[in-house]
Amino acid sequence: MFGEDDTGGVIRSWAEIGSVWAQVEPVDAGLRLFADQALTETTHRITLRMRNDITSAMRLRKGTRIFQILTLHDPDESGRYLVCRVREEGR
Repeated sequence: MFGEDDTGGVIRSWAEIGSVWAQVEPVDAGLRLFADQALTETTHRITLRMRNDITSAMRLRKGTRIFQILTLHDPDESGRYLVCRVREEGR
């Protein structure tokens, strides 16, 4: 969700829309450059039951860990599962 502060700046807030069971698998770990700094980056694959209300503009959370959704797909086009490729934030 987005809002504005008193000076016209953007305020971003997040709201929980549900809890789900999911399988979290690490896929890759490495470095990426951002503003001349090397930052560690860890990507994961998160598999859950199909939900049509999840988009790549959302995040997933496991405890205190936050995952930015990069891609979403139905691996076998059966409508049973949703596979999210994610990047872990803050690690």
